[in-house]
Amino acid sequence: MLPITVIFMLLVIGKNEDCVGSIGGIICGVQLIPLIGSILPTEIALKKIFDKNGTRR
Repeated sequence: MLPITVIFMLLVIGKNEDCVGSIGGIICGVQLIPLIGSILPTEIALKKIFDKNGTRR
């Protein structure tokens, strides 16, 4: 996603602070979706391998 981020940030060069901040915030929010989405499958896989005390089943 880095090239897409750079492209969008290059488009707002010279714009006012509010515009740059809004675009930056939107980009951060979009990038958080896959990051947070990867947590759920990881937690499910870990629960299958370890019990609540952290020992292998």
